[in-house]
Amino acid sequence: MLRSRLLVGATTVALLTGIVVTATATPEPWSWAVLVVPAAALLVLAEVRVSVDRRGLRLTAGLLRLPFKRIPLDRIARAYVQDIDPLRWGGWGYRFMLPGRSAFVTRSGPGLVVELTNGHQFAVTVRDPRTPAALLNALRQRDPVG
Repeated sequence: MLRSRLLVGATTVALLTGIVVTATATPEPWSWAVLVVPAAALLVLAEVRVSVDRRGLRLTAGLLRLPFKRIPLDRIARAYVQDIDPLRWGGWGYRFMLPGRSAFVTRSGPGLVVELTNGHQFAVTVRDPRTPAALLNALRQRDPVG
């Protein structure tokens, strides 16, 4: 389970600020959505479950248990451990970079990088990236055609 205290704290402050501003000011009727909806979306992603099994890699939003990233095992060419520098992967949070790189980064340090069969890469920071990398590679070797 990935949990970003910084993201939870910053999002909570932003959400409360948005509620207070909306309640005390005389804004347009729709303006609360501009403040509250993005903050709520960030709060949902503040806790993410990363799982690896025979189906592949899956990231699930912890609060709502909604899967938001799935990579089937047959699309994974290999998995490896890499030191993740958030600035080299586009910053913190869910990031899309061109060409063919995306990541879910909650901190700097060791992370799991999955190289797809089409050459694209996906990275996620986890506490012990060696275990899911080894499991994905072993499952790919056992069933190389998916």
